[in-house]
This record gives sequence, C-alpha cells and structure tokens, in this order.
Amino acid sequence: MRKEKKGYSLRKFAGDIARVCGMFFLLFYQTKKYYENGKKSNLLIKGGAVVISNHRTFKDPIVISVALWRRRLRYFVAESVMNKPFRSTLMRGLGCIRIDRNIFDFEAVKKGIEVLKNDELLVVFPEGALNKTNDIAPFKSGCILMAAMAKVPITPFYIDEAHKGKKRKVAIGEPIDCQKYIAGRMPTGKEIEQIGRVLYEKENILKSLID
Repeated sequence: MRKEKKGYSLRKFAGDIARVCGMFFLLFYQTKKYYENGKKSNLLIKGGAVVISNHRTFKDPIVISVALWRRRLRYFVAESVMNKPFRSTLMRGLGCIRIDRNIFDFEAVKKGIEVLKNDELLVVFPEGALNKTNDIAPFKSGCILMAAMAKVPITPFYIDEAHKGKKRKVAIGEPIDCQKYIAGRMPTGKEIEQIGRVLYEKENILKSLID
C-alpha cells in the first residue's frame, strides 16, 4: 500500500490549496480549544486515523479543517450533497468520498479503509446527519469498522453550537485504540457495539468540557 507523501503533490493539488487557504482562515475563523486531560498533543495526530465529531452545521468541516490544517483530510460526504456535477467534481478534488447513508455502502467503506492504510486522516460524522439539538444522536458503526480493519485509532472531536460574534468551541479527546477491544482478526458485532459505547461516552465527556 502506497503511503502518503509528505509535502505537496500534483495529484492532491486541490486539497493542498485548501490546506494553504486554511492557514488564512486561522486569522479570522478562530476557535477556542479544550483538550481531554489537558493534553494538547491530542491535536497532533500522526499516521492514519479516523476523526469523528458531532455534526451541528455545514460549517463543521471548516472547524475541523482549520484545527487540523497541517494534515490532508478526507471527508465522507452524503450522496445527496454531491449530486451535482460541478459540486461533485470540486469535492472529489478536495478529497471527499461519496457515501450513500441509506444503505451499508461497501464501496465507500472500502475506499475509507484504503485512505486510512495510506496514513491519511478520514473525517466522519457518525450521527449520519445534521443534529442541531444538545443531545448526541446514536452513532452509526461504519467509522468503527473502518478503524478496526485499518488498525488505526479514532480521535473524537466535539463542536459546540455557533454563537454570533463568538468563537466556536471545540473539544479534542484522546485517541481510542479499537484493537484493545478486539480479540480476533475481525471485530465481532458485540465488540463493535462496545467500542460504540466507548465513543459515545467519550463524546459526552468532551461535551461536558465545554458546557
């Protein structure tokens, strides 16, 4: 499996331009960050990893991109969002992966695993849709399966609701190693459920850091 090249590449030109733009966003799209156990190193993610977050608005990817501007990011994007030719071409150029949320999209999951094995970051919103309430919706298990199959950690984010004229608040948790919960080569349904409960509890811990 070919590893991600450091620096810039023509193949990922659009995504790299977006990263450069992200540096300018830092000037006026500031966020206030909170770290689980006070560890700022939670933000310095090395190698492949799944990044998960709650999903309040369509601006959430910008918040994560600005926070992780040093790394190339790949996003799962709903098929309904990428249903226009120009928009689809643009998002693919930025590294987005189309996913059909109405089914278990095997092809999207397969691409996600390839991305993770290539030492890239894959951002997933496991609630599956926008959730503007203060309660975290149940997670879909695809992010867990991909992390388990690629043998990479999951780093949780929690993004607070937007307040006009105020900084977005973001809490970053310690990475979770799925392999600690998996006995065999493949995760069982019960193991995936257990990891899901751990992630859900972690999101609520991050939420409490901001509340």
